[in-house]
Amino acid sequence: MPPGTPDSLFASIAIRNGVLTETQVRALTAELSRPRETGQPCTLADLCRQRNLLSEQQVHLIHLAHEFLAIRSEDRRLAAMATQAGYISQAQAGLTMEGQAQEYQTERRLPRRVLDVLQQQGLLLPSQAASLRAALALLDGPAATSGAELDVSHSEVSSMAESAILQAPDSDVSRPPQIQPAAPSAFSVAPATALNAMVAQSPAGASPPPAQEAIATSMAPRVAPPVPLHTAPPSGTDTVAILPGALPGSHQRSRRLMYVYRPNRHIRLPSTTPRRTGKVTCPHCWAVFPVEDTLFIARHQDLVGDAVLGPGERQRFLPSRLTPRGNALDAEGLECPDRTCPTCHLRLPRCLYERDSFFVSIVGAPGSGKSYLLTALTWELRRLLPKEYNFVLADADPETNQWLNAYEETLFLSGTPDRPVYLKKTELQGELYQQVVLNGMPVLLPRPAILTLRPQERHLRYPECGEGLARNVVLYDNAGEHFQPGRDTPGEPGTQHLVRSQAIFLVLDPLLDPRFATRCRAATGPTGAAPLRAQRQDLLLAELANRILRYRGSGAAGKVTLPLIVVLTKFDAWRHLLGWQPPEMPTRWSDSRNVSAVDLDTIVTVSLAARDLLLATCPEIVSQAEAFSQHVIYIPVSALGHAPAASPDGMYQVKPADIRAWWVTVPFLYLLSQIGFVPVLDRPARADDPPTARTQVEGDQIHVEVPGSAVHYLIPASHAGHVVRCPKTGSRFRIPSVDVAEAR
Repeated sequence: MPPGTPDSLFASIAIRNGVLTETQVRALTAELSRPRETGQPCTLADLCRQRNLLSEQQVHLIHLAHEFLAIRSEDRRLAAMATQAGYISQAQAGLTMEGQAQEYQTERRLPRRVLDVLQQQGLLLPSQAASLRAALALLDGPAATSGAELDVSHSEVSSMAESAILQAPDSDVSRPPQIQPAAPSAFSVAPATALNAMVAQSPAGASPPPAQEAIATSMAPRVAPPVPLHTAPPSGTDTVAILPGALPGSHQRSRRLMYVYRPNRHIRLPSTTPRRTGKVTCPHCWAVFPVEDTLFIARHQDLVGDAVLGPGERQRFLPSRLTPRGNALDAEGLECPDRTCPTCHLRLPRCLYERDSFFVSIVGAPGSGKSYLLTALTWELRRLLPKEYNFVLADADPETNQWLNAYEETLFLSGTPDRPVYLKKTELQGELYQQVVLNGMPVLLPRPAILTLRPQERHLRYPECGEGLARNVVLYDNAGEHFQPGRDTPGEPGTQHLVRSQAIFLVLDPLLDPRFATRCRAATGPTGAAPLRAQRQDLLLAELANRILRYRGSGAAGKVTLPLIVVLTKFDAWRHLLGWQPPEMPTRWSDSRNVSAVDLDTIVTVSLAARDLLLATCPEIVSQAEAFSQHVIYIPVSALGHAPAASPDGMYQVKPADIRAWWVTVPFLYLLSQIGFVPVLDRPARADDPPTARTQVEGDQIHVEVPGSAVHYLIPASHAGHVVRCPKTGSRFRIPSVDVAEAR
């Protein structure tokens, strides 16, 4: 049998998979070489069927393997060329090739081509894909298209073709396709063990397998190292890794769900690491100072009295002598490890000098539930992040976080969980504030909660990024009265952390608005809790915008670029008004990756529904929020899961055993997904997908026309690029991605 013919390739695959022996192949080949009458088998596959040596399913799988390996060989070369040309990184190429192999193994059909996947993920431009195909055509024979027509020079195409020869594995160039273990190449990531098992075990007479059946893989594919966060994404995109996820039920839908680390390129967080900037940001007074100006706390008992903190505090001093460990020596020669801010003299954790800090301001009116939200948020994140996202959230400084730990112990570590408890209302003064003397004037500064977010070694991006993924997370729980007009004074600058914040959680209680509360009671009757005094939360939002613009020096008409996450509390009391019930969590778990991904389509769908409800009841809140920030999202939560009961002294009490927090971690997970720390679900487009809406950019928002209806929306651009459910019609449709900045 001549090598390279279809029959020789069929025989090679069959022998390698153990469904035919070499003796059988020789006998069949000899029979095929004899003169044949009309209607007799003319190919090796036909003869195997006639002799009942192979079932229809086995023949089908062998042909499928032949086609796949031919595609695989060509796509591996194209991936090598794309890497050599600088269009994508090796990690992106390897992960895309891995996804192609898993798609083939699990769905028993030919997978999508690598260049098509890269274009769908935004990693490759159409012109770049055309250039790569032309280069491969030049390598294999006369080019079908000239370099001039592709806007690429002949020399560039020749260079890419030459690089493909240098990088392509030998088996792809000189040998016919065969089923074999993956070669140690950046682009060989999935052995065909599953196919081997299928061909060998298929019973005679079986029909070809349905595409939706799952196939058990006996060997896990090798994971290529991910791209670090600080690496500039190719071709103007921010997608840095594509991870196929084996999700329960995904095979039945015949859809491959991809896990994508995709930072939002419109959200840029400035580096605050002293090793890069040479400066430290104090989380207490928000002063930015050079590292060399850091003060230390004297340890000798005689060195007491500080001009800023008072006579009872130990002295702060600028060191003249340091130990090899970087600690200072006080005037009595004792080693002093504790550092302080040179402005407010309050103690600073060492982690602030070692990694970037992420400041998040939690803003809300009195009675909106900020303290309960913050407590449930941090408690649930401590449990959820290590289990599902391979991050650890821990106290950076337990002494600083005493107040937060006390809140968590009250709600979640009570020795008598059936006894009602409550969190004290955040006052304008008290244990959550620290008094210092600045410029001869007493000043009250809020106590922050400082936590560290660090990746575990099993994090998919740890091999490449390591501790570069670690961050300090700084949170604030101000009294709601601090955000009221006229409360921002030199003696109580408690909200000036807004000038350093990289995200704002705007905590709104819709039930504080009489119009919303009336609509809620009309549907279900009393909520079970005593009615709260009505609050003008739109005025709080206007004051917030005024302070940030004043602190940052922005023009009065300008919008801020930091994310504004509108957290709508007490969802358990008004969830019936949303029109449909969201899932318990907008995340999906992958057994193959041991990680969860955030389902942004679900979050954006809920945001659109919550926004529509606010527009119908208190529209000024929506208009104020979207006039303030370019990136707005609306997320309903319930910190307790039910309404607290009013005690005789007017406090709202809850039994720890009855707490059922709902979506309380979603605002923070959404934020992490926007900066590329946790993966998001990516659903490749299919022919039966929902229709795409017509859109038009209007300023920094987009006008969306819901397909098949007269409904239209003017929404923030943060809702674009997702499949959503229309709150009015219930129909699903896709909002295409829109680059507002480029459109303007």
